[in-house]
Amino acid sequence: MRFKFVCFVTAVAILSGCATPSASSTADGSKEASSPPDEAVVDLADCTSKPVPTRQPAPFYPRNLRNEGVTGIVFVQLIVGMDGRVSSARAVRANREEFARAAEQAVVKWLFKPGTVDGKRVAVRMEVPVGFGMSTEVPNPIGTNILNN
Repeated sequence: MRFKFVCFVTAVAILSGCATPSASSTADGSKEASSPPDEAVVDLADCTSKPVPTRQPAPFYPRNLRNEGVTGIVFVQLIVGMDGRVSSARAVRANREEFARAAEQAVVKWLFKPGTVDGKRVAVRMEVPVGFGMSTEVPNPIGTNILNN
């Protein structure tokens, strides 16, 4: 049986409660930038309308971990700006450092419909899980069931 390795992303946000990160780059190269001063950051629970993902490129699955069949999950704290772009992303929990770096690099490329409070766009702090897993399904590149045709 062949295995198809997949990265899965859950767009379910979990309230974080951590402080807003300062503007800088982290030692591991992850994007770390605070929102502009005129852009107050609110917690996800305080939003009238929560950010909705519109673009979520999947993270790169590190080859050595994929070849070994290693799976994992990373919880990434991020801030979605008033423009819907991710202004900071930082792995707060991960079972492997390689997964943490890959998740951070992917999350900074995500786009959202911005969150609002009382109809006004706001920057939102939230936490999302990013998973790395395997699937036993073998993809059919032509999109038809070749066994029954």
